Amino acid sequence: MRKILGILAVVLLLALLSSGVIADAAKFFAWLFLMENTLPQIPIWAEVVVRVLSVLVSYSLVGVIFSFFGVFNKKLMSIAYVVVSTLVLILGTYMIWALEQFITIIIVILSIVLVLSIVAVVFLIIWYLKDDNNTEESDEEVIEK
Repeated sequence: MRKILGILAVVLLLALLSSGVIADAAKFFAWLFLMENTLPQIPIWAEVVVRVLSVLVSYSLVGVIFSFFGVFNKKLMSIAYVVVSTLVLILGTYMIWALEQFITIIIVILSIVLVLSIVAVVFLIIWYLKDDNNTEESDEEVIEK
């Protein structure tokens, strides 16, 4: 039985190696290592918020899963929390990584929206003041007549 499981493990490992999944995972973890150790661009408060949210989501998710199945084994829940917490942190990091790829485009779009909003507000103020001046002039003309 052990030999069969060993052969299946080798076949699974070869399938993973040939599919390229491990290469993509290696690239992601290399990026993660570089970001964590050489490019500290995220403020400390943001890291704290992400970690707190990760803990809250992980505990909640593990609680919901074990409540659904009606099993409350302390050791099993602890292991599940570690697995879920790791997956949530990796997912959050991956989302930040994807956001970094498009941050320039997002900033340009938000800048354009901000400039257009300022132009619209200035235009409305000028239009309102011009309309207000016209009503004052027409009132003065009526009084003179």
